Amino acid sequence: MAAHDWSDGGDGGARLHGARALPATRGEGEGGGGGQALWQSSFHRPLGEILRGKEVTGRLSKWAAELSPFDLHFVARSAIKSQMLADFVAEWTPVLAPDPEPDDPFWVMCSDGSWSHKGASVAAVLFSPNGVPIRYTARLQFNTTNNAAEYEAVLLGLRKAKALGVRRLLIRTDSKLVAGHVDKSFEAKEDGMKSSEVMTIDQEKLGEDPYDWRTPFVKHLETGWLPVDKVEAKRLQLSATKYKMVSGEEMAKEIHQGLCGAHQAARTVASKVFRQGVYWPTVLKVCVEQIKKCESCQRYDRSQAAPQYDLQPIAPIWPFARWGLDIIGPFPVARNGYKFTIVAVEYFSRWIEAEPLGAITSAVVQKFVWKNIVCRFGVPKEFITDNGKQFDSGKFREMCEGLNLEIRFASVAHPQSNGVAERANGKILEALKKRLEGAAKGKWPEELLSVLWALRTTPTRPTKFSPFMLLYGDKAMTPAELGANSPRVMFSGGEEGREVSLELLEGVRVEALKHMHKYATSTSATYNKKVRPTELMPGHLVLRKKANPVAVGKLESKWEGPYIIKHKSRTGSFRLATLESEEFDHSWNAASLKRFYA
Repeated sequence: MAAHDWSDGGDGGARLHGARALPATRGEGEGGGGGQALWQSSFHRPLGEILRGKEVTGRLSKWAAELSPFDLHFVARSAIKSQMLADFVAEWTPVLAPDPEPDDPFWVMCSDGSWSHKGASVAAVLFSPNGVPIRYTARLQFNTTNNAAEYEAVLLGLRKAKALGVRRLLIRTDSKLVAGHVDKSFEAKEDGMKSSEVMTIDQEKLGEDPYDWRTPFVKHLETGWLPVDKVEAKRLQLSATKYKMVSGEEMAKEIHQGLCGAHQAARTVASKVFRQGVYWPTVLKVCVEQIKKCESCQRYDRSQAAPQYDLQPIAPIWPFARWGLDIIGPFPVARNGYKFTIVAVEYFSRWIEAEPLGAITSAVVQKFVWKNIVCRFGVPKEFITDNGKQFDSGKFREMCEGLNLEIRFASVAHPQSNGVAERANGKILEALKKRLEGAAKGKWPEELLSVLWALRTTPTRPTKFSPFMLLYGDKAMTPAELGANSPRVMFSGGEEGREVSLELLEGVRVEALKHMHKYATSTSATYNKKVRPTELMPGHLVLRKKANPVAVGKLESKWEGPYIIKHKSRTGSFRLATLESEEFDHSWNAASLKRFYA
């Protein structure tokens, strides 16, 4: 291996540092074919011209002749401008060092104080950054209060922390009042607190500069402000024509009921406000208030299915004292023109009296009451009826007043107020449908007595006894029992057994009364779980359900009004008046009313 050093002789020369492998022997005719090729990168382009140039003269020809025995190949290096720029950026880009951690770590202080008639004491515990606790306690030698004791505990901890040279301290206390006094968010009003108030703590409010490019536009649109410079003022006036000051309430109202509004719910409207790039903390509250007062939403909103007031059960009293009256019909026209049925239900025993009618008039109702109730069971204490004209008539009222009878009208469009009579109606209708299966529907008056007999001899759920048992003190003798010649038929005690039954009747009724109280309590507890209270008060504006919501058109509202609540007749029932103070005759239940916000 031999090394050669080629140097230029002056102008246009080039220097080559290389190495080659020498052949074992070198003949005159050999062109260095036995050696290895040498590849070397060089920045000297003239050397490449010597190796590649075919027409060289002078000294260059001598250099070419000297280099020709060697198998040399010249390869030009590609441009390095972009690479140099990348290397420069990589080498000289400054590295951002992370923020240094504070030299002084946090200490933690927990404090507490207490007071009793024996005196007051305070305690403070300082925790070093390593978690080592340092405890301090002290007894106060002056009269104080619990709040002042808490405050003195904080002062004790601060004094000890200062003595230890603590620079960063986290205070933990269970007293919101003390924390407010320390950060100056609360004001010390008591003399005891003022005397031990902590020195003012220097506070620095960190935040962004409130001034931005919108500030001049806001000031101009709100107050008409203009810059002093006339050119700037003219520019601001022209640019401000593109903008408009819109409050959040106006935007929410436009989204709710504007050109593209669909009177949607509050959360939906609030989310659309956020999509417009507008936010304020009470946006949901504003949307709720606006939608609450929207008349269209109130008139066409779905009614609340849950009850608004607790169940008000009608307290049971002694037999024959309270009756519920109602009308069923119209039925298919039967013989004698019967189309309706008047029903009376005794509230204690659930005894049912019913009679077919051809027409509903006040005279027919008076006749039924006199014959089927007064003449059989005596004069009751009160009647509970709906608001039908046959019951709310002058003649019927005169009859009841003459008998010292009280009439209680159920709330309008609220049959639950006379629930006992309504349930009896349902049982009668269900039994008639089954008995008339495959028969002429006009024979329903003939089947009515059979249905009544079945209901009178069946135990009811509230009392656990049949109405017949509570009225006569014994179970009814049915045709099936007579045909089977049961033991009761064979060994009947006659008059003596009847007297025993009558003597035991009072005990049976007392037991039934207990069952009724228990049933009412259980029913009320189940019903009251569904209640969603809505307080209605006299003077409130309300909407009222229409008398026949089923007949209302698809695009019509089921509510009418608004009306004013004049007074509360009973729990959950109200008397209404028009906006002109014309009061209605009957009361309305809260289930048929809805608060109206103007």
